[in-house]
Amino acid sequence: MKKLIQAQVSFLFMQLPSWLFGSLVVEGELIEYPVGFLSVVYKASFTFEFFVFPEISAIFNVHFPKDI
Repeated sequence: MKKLIQAQVSFLFMQLPSWLFGSLVVEGELIEYPVGFLSVVYKASFTFEFFVFPEISAIFNVHFPKDI
């Protein structure tokens, strides 16, 4: 149960910087996503910025570093 709470907090915490920096990078034309879920309204990848990256971060934060 403790790891589930840690994962949820990490997931929610990483959504803000992911959205902020992802938007800045796309608006600065440093990266261009080929296909987007809401590409007309939001040029960054909605799926990556709000789901994929925070999920990978949450998994990493729960499993690493391991106690020695």
